[in-house]
This record gives sequence, structure tokens and C-alpha cells, in this order.
Amino acid sequence: MVGKRGQVTIFIVIALVLVAIVGGYFILKNRSGKEKISPLADPVEKTILSCLEEDLSEGVSVLEANGGSMYYDSFSPGSRYMPFSSHLDFVGEEIPYWYYISGNNLEVQNVPSKSDMEEDLERFVKESIKDCNLNDYYDEGYQISERVSDAKVKISGRSVEVDLKMDLVVEKEGEIATVSDHYAKVNSKIGELYDDAIKVYQKEQSDLFLEKYGIDNLRLYAPVDGVELTCSPLTWNASSVFGDIRDAVELNTLALKGSGEKNDYFNLDLPVNNEVRFVNSRNWPSKIEVSPSKGNMLIAEPVGNQQGLGILGFCYVTYHFV
Repeated sequence: MVGKRGQVTIFIVIALVLVAIVGGYFILKNRSGKEKISPLADPVEKTILSCLEEDLSEGVSVLEANGGSMYYDSFSPGSRYMPFSSHLDFVGEEIPYWYYISGNNLEVQNVPSKSDMEEDLERFVKESIKDCNLNDYYDEGYQISERVSDAKVKISGRSVEVDLKMDLVVEKEGEIATVSDHYAKVNSKIGELYDDAIKVYQKEQSDLFLEKYGIDNLRLYAPVDGVELTCSPLTWNASSVFGDIRDAVELNTLALKGSGEKNDYFNLDLPVNNEVRFVNSRNWPSKIEVSPSKGNMLIAEPVGNQQGLGILGFCYVTYHFV
């Protein structure tokens, strides 16, 4: 008797996590015609610029750690059938997926644009600069007021810069000085790496290379189909099979690479300028189903030992789980 046909379905969610290398130093832009700073305001302005650099660097780090988003919509939970939700818990950080299946089985794409990242940084800088510590100047008798009006951030391939419009009024012993324009720049590859991440995402959307590797994992580590000469039923424990699949997906995903030898199975030959790493964990949300099954067991019955079939002279078992 030929084994019943069935189906194995695996949903694999790979989080693209944008990770950048930030340079270890900051530089200020020297521009001809920039606002002249009076001696009274100069020390305060230097402190403001130091805070601005730190805030910009911190904001870039937050973008890197959160897939290019700093402020995002509320968490959208998954369901029993689609357990992926809108965010991935990655070592304690809730990172928004660029692509996921919602709890009500809808495809959702949530890819941030570079202008979205710039707007997030602008908001972050305007909020953070207010916390710049100027207490030492107050202790020396300075009176200082700040009024932020606007910020403009530009993300380039290897740097991020900000122009902050903030009226900084410094007063001491009857003398008053005002500074309105504040500029800082940090070295960062976040722009270049974002461009590479977009290329990887678009290639996955067009080629479905992760799904193809997923199918290979199923055929190598699960009893998808086959024939064996035996007169006894073949059985598999579904939980054990699912564990093997999750382990295989995790390890083989880590082996994927953006470039390498042409005949390397794991070489994706990606059109990017930087090293790309793929990460997956067996503990991340996933859903695996198998059919036919009897409870937690997969069973394939033999052919040839039934009454009237002894003339065959041998037994065999076919199985097909898809």
C-alpha cells in the first residue's frame, strides 16, 4: 500500500539586521562664511557642539541596532498560526521586521527609507540636545537660554552630518552673545551599509534564495520522500524531525556568505560592497507542520507483506511527506 501523500510546511523568518561600523572620532565641518562666534559664547558653543556630536553618534548607533528605525508603530502580535509578530526579539532588543506575515495572514513590508532614518535622527537630536549639561557655566554666572527651531540630517555613504538651528543666547555681566547655527559630522558607514541591505532585500524578494535554501534543508534533514526495502513500518518522531530542521536552518543560515568561490554552495554572490552576515536561531518564532501524521508520529506502511502479495518475494516502504 502506497503511503499517503501529505505536506510539510516551514516558515522561516530571517531578520535583516542593519549593523554598521562607526569611526572612532568626530570631525567638525570647516565652512567658509560660517557664523562668527564671540569670545563670550565660544566655550558654551564648544560644549553644545560636543553634545551634538555625542547625540548624533548615539542616534546612529540606535538606528544600526534597530534595523534603521528609531521610532516605529506599536507592536503587532502574531497568532497561533502565524507566530511572527511585527518585531524580532534580538538579544533583548525589539527590532522591526522589514517583511513579515501578520497574525491575520497578511504580508507586511516595513522597509525604512534613507529619508525616514534622517527624519528619525533629526527628531532625536532636537530632543536630546536639550539635555546638554551646562551646569558649570551657570555656576560661573552665565545666563543661557536655548530655543531649537529645526534640524537637518544628511546620511552619506561614510558619514552623517547635522545642521541644527537653535538660538543659543549667552549672557554674562551685561554682555550678550547669540549663536544660531550648530554643525557636527560623524564618520559612519551606515549609509553605505543601508544601500547594501536594500540590495540584499531586493534580491531575496526577486529570487527567494532563502526559501530555496529552506527547501534544501527540508530534503536533507526531514523524511520528505523516499523508498526503502523493508517489511516493517518506518516511523519518525515529529518533534525530533522539527528539531533537526530548526538546527539545520540555524547552522546553514550562518554559513551563507555574500561572496566567495564560484562553486561554493553557500556563496550567494551578492551585489554589495561590504561583508554580509546572515543569522537565524532555532529559538526565533517559527511554525512547522507535517502531514500525514498520527499524533506526534510519522508512519509509512510497507507494501508486500499483505495477504495475497507474497508472490512479490520482498517488501518495500515508500513515504512522501511534503
